[in-house]
Parts: sequence; C-alpha cells; structure tokens
Amino acid sequence: MTTQCLVWVFGLAFLGCTSASHSAVGPSEPLETVANSPSSRSSTGTFPQGATQEAAPDVALTPARILGAMAEAYSGCTSYRDSGVSMLKITDGPIVRKPFKTVFVRPARFRFECSQWAALSKLVFVVWTNGTVFKSYSPAEGWKSHDNLHLPLAAATGVSGGTAAIVPELLLPADVSGFPLTEMMTDVERLADADVGTARCYCLRGRLADFTITMWIDQQTHLLLRMERLMQSDGDEATEITTYEPEIDIQIADADLELEPPSE
Repeated sequence: MTTQCLVWVFGLAFLGCTSASHSAVGPSEPLETVANSPSSRSSTGTFPQGATQEAAPDVALTPARILGAMAEAYSGCTSYRDSGVSMLKITDGPIVRKPFKTVFVRPARFRFECSQWAALSKLVFVVWTNGTVFKSYSPAEGWKSHDNLHLPLAAATGVSGGTAAIVPELLLPADVSGFPLTEMMTDVERLADADVGTARCYCLRGRLADFTITMWIDQQTHLLLRMERLMQSDGDEATEITTYEPEIDIQIADADLELEPPSE
C-alpha cells in the first residue's frame, strides 16, 4: 500500500467504524516507557516522543468509567479550545505533519482548522459554524456552504489525520453523525498511569477497526492529551501520534470564532 493511501486510511477509518460499544478487560500489564518528552509539538519535523509511565493503575477506575468521564467532560463543557499536531510515520517514509486547532463555545459556535504541506505549498482547511450557517474552506473549492456540520467535518477527516472527527464528535455528539471515540473503541484495557508533560494521565489501549489505539487522558480535566494509532498493512507499519493542548470552560474572544480566511 502506498504512503498516500495509508495517510487517507488513517483519517477515514474514523468514518467507517460503526461499532458503538467497548469491552474493558481486567488489569493489564504496565505500558513500557516509550520516551520521556512532554510534548510533540515540534517545528523541526522530528517524530514526537512519548509519555513516561511510572505507577500501576488503581484497578477500581475501570476503562469504562474513565471513558465515561472523558465523554462527559467534552459534552458538558461551556467552551473548549485546543491546538496540536498529528504526525504520521509510515515504515521508512517521510513524516507527514498536520497542525490543527479547534475553538468551540456552546451551544454551537465552532471553528476547526488544519493544515499540511504539499510540495512547497501549505494547504489549509477550515470548518465553521455559528449554529445556523455552516461553511468550509478547502484549497480546491474555496468557501462552500453546507446544510449541517457533519458533512464538512467528514470531508476534512482524511486530510486532518482524523482530528476533524475525534474531538468535534465528543463536543457535539448530537450534531456530528457517527460514534464518538469513547464509544467506538473495543477491547479497552487500562495500562499504567503516565505523565504527559506535567499532567498525570490515565492510559488506555484498545482497538478501533484495524488500529491499535493508545490514549493518554488528563486525570484532572479528563481531556485527551495524546493519542497513538498503529496499523500494519501489506508489510508496512504506520504510526500516527496526535498531541493536544486543550483548554476547557474558558473565556473565548469573538474574534477566535469569526468566519475568516484560513491563517497562513
């Protein structure tokens, strides 16, 4: 399978999964330390480092309870803002880096933007709504109107490395069709707690279609800070690491939610 095909498969897998249940298993073995860097938002293009595992988990906090708290944190917040980057590495191929940012004020003001480099050009994609008007921007079509929020987010899922679906589906589960990540994962097990930067995190690992997914969830805010997806296909191994810098229930300026041209 070509590098370009795997890039699209990684993003579009979130649209093709229809399972709405997760089955947690018993106590799991500790997660091996993958690295000790707190952040992967590197402008150098190097592949992001991992979280550091230390203590064994409290078995009373099951994966189902952790995922439930995570879903409630997103669906119940009054506002949300993040920035982050998705980085994809396929066997010996180049690293594909896709920065993104999300801004949201309940009930329905929303703006998502992601970008990637193609040759020497920066391609930027935007999805926006004020609750009644729905717009998207792509380099190929410019600004385009829609009847709902789901369609433009679905269109941006592949090019964003899945980030157009993961958090928006948690923030607006009734408005974005499909199943949130907290419901789609199967065979979920809890690994050792870990640190991402200064944040202590729950660490969960499960399956989503053909992917093995590991998530680091902030123990204080129950927000997703890091996610790793691993898939093997036709002898190639693809690993995608997405990091988030989220803020919740904060004051957001109107300017951050304006319908404006994509940033350069």
